[in-house]
Amino acid sequence: MTDASKGVRSPNHRLAFELRSESDVPTFDVEFDDVPVMRACRLGLVLAEHDLSGLTLGTVSDVDAIQDGYRLVGSETLIDVAANQRDIEFVYAAGEGLTVSVRVIDDAIGLRYRWNGSDDRLASDLTSFRFVSQGRAWTQPHDPPALGAPAYEAPYANGIPIGTPTDAPSWNLPALFETDGIWVMLAESDVGPGNFAAHLQTEDDHTYRIELPYPEEGLSTDPAGEPVSSPWTSPWRLIVVSEDLAGIHASTAVTDFAEPSE
Repeated sequence: MTDASKGVRSPNHRLAFELRSESDVPTFDVEFDDVPVMRACRLGLVLAEHDLSGLTLGTVSDVDAIQDGYRLVGSETLIDVAANQRDIEFVYAAGEGLTVSVRVIDDAIGLRYRWNGSDDRLASDLTSFRFVSQGRAWTQPHDPPALGAPAYEAPYANGIPIGTPTDAPSWNLPALFETDGIWVMLAESDVGPGNFAAHLQTEDDHTYRIELPYPEEGLSTDPAGEPVSSPWTSPWRLIVVSEDLAGIHASTAVTDFAEPSE
């Protein structure tokens, strides 16, 4: 990765995010130990009244070093968190824009959207994760909406090829992958009021895209999309990366990115 002005590296320099913004279509790459893991992953949203799929790159902040620490409920162990973060602003119209916050800790990249425009409804989340190479996936089918479903109780598919479609509506999060000896978990964190629990949809042999709830699910009864009350902030979408499965198991990334419970 060469353009440090639009990239973010982890404090230990092993994990890297790089923004690409060509023809007003923002994408990003992910590398681990300088080995490409993901390429040309999409960024963007489509709102009912605002198409944020094609955006002009605006201000890119300097990298901000973050130091934090917390204890989980019932534990005396202090978990230290070191991260590097920068905010990338995309211009939609005068006074309206989409900000992507990119935070990188030693074993995870977190992406979060902030919309400061008018109230709207989220019709589609274009965020995608495109693996460079083939590999294996451990993913859970998302139950079709019904009485008592989705229940998130379906067996996980065991080591299927990355990009395998599902007969179910979509795949659930979290999802585990192995490609060229590198282990990746896709997850989300800090799902607060005004947010939804996302799914994954396959797009081609190597790509998964964020999927919204279906109109029949829970309180999501409006086919026009999920409500967006400005200023709106999405959950953190997480890419957890490790050289082995033990690192994924031991990772505290999901709680590292979450706000403290009250």
